[in-house]
Amino acid sequence: MRISVLLVFPLIPFLAAAQQRPQPPIPPPLHVQVDSTHHRVLITGGPYRVPVSPEMAGMMMDMPATPVQKFAFPVDGWLQGFRIDLFDDRGHELPHRLLHHLIVVNFSRRQFIYPALERLLGVAEESDTGDVRIPRTIGVPMRAGHRFNVPPGHFEIGYEFNPPLSGHLLMVTGHIHDYGALVRLVDAASGKTLVEVKSKRDSLGHVLSMPRKLLAIRGDGLYLRAGRRYRVVGMFDNPTRDTLYGAMASMVGLFAPDHYREWPAVDPADPYYQRDLVDLLANGKTDSVIVVGGAPTPERRR
Repeated sequence: MRISVLLVFPLIPFLAAAQQRPQPPIPPPLHVQVDSTHHRVLITGGPYRVPVSPEMAGMMMDMPATPVQKFAFPVDGWLQGFRIDLFDDRGHELPHRLLHHLIVVNFSRRQFIYPALERLLGVAEESDTGDVRIPRTIGVPMRAGHRFNVPPGHFEIGYEFNPPLSGHLLMVTGHIHDYGALVRLVDAASGKTLVEVKSKRDSLGHVLSMPRKLLAIRGDGLYLRAGRRYRVVGMFDNPTRDTLYGAMASMVGLFAPDHYREWPAVDPADPYYQRDLVDLLANGKTDSVIVVGGAPTPERRR
């Protein structure tokens, strides 16, 4: 089996004073069910009280902090896909556009580029709906996780990095705020664009979706070499007269390292890791309840 991991290239600095953000009520514990028949893990959370946050000119994100809900992954295995469904308090299914973004953080493994906690999976309002699946020959091994300002006009922000491991990039997508045009991966030495993902926007520049690009349909994918310099670039076209505060842009990918056992270990003493951990846990936490057995899918009501 080809071992792969989710790869995130954020272009956003850490938030300062996370503990000063407004704290919402702590929701009930997560309910974790193992469906051995269908080889699924069903995680149910909520209900959540979501305050109305009206949009304000020049403010890309100003929302209450969201509690961090921790759970122990209940089985050894391979993660090969996921699905996220939203329901109201009466069980009616809700559109995915109501979800700004959601991430699952692996506290036992570090990221590929940064010495921070691994962001295992995530979705955002511009993500495709439905199941997210990868081929059966690929899997993420599992055992029993920034913002900037955009001035008026054209604006680009970039980040350079050196991969700690060589391997193939199999798929890429991205997350970008309104007026964001694209995210791209560039060879820093030659300036050559290796891959880019363009957002789909409406006539006002609001981001509607970000496509996924499959790089290994014909061949092994895009090869990244350890120690070589690469740059991730986010591009914005802000048609307003205002500076947009708190914007986000990141490229997300599925990466298959040549030698998975050489993956860098989590270093709790690393300052970057410590800041990341504090920012996550400052939001609060709840426990989880794990149930092993059949896991019925929540009934969808229209």
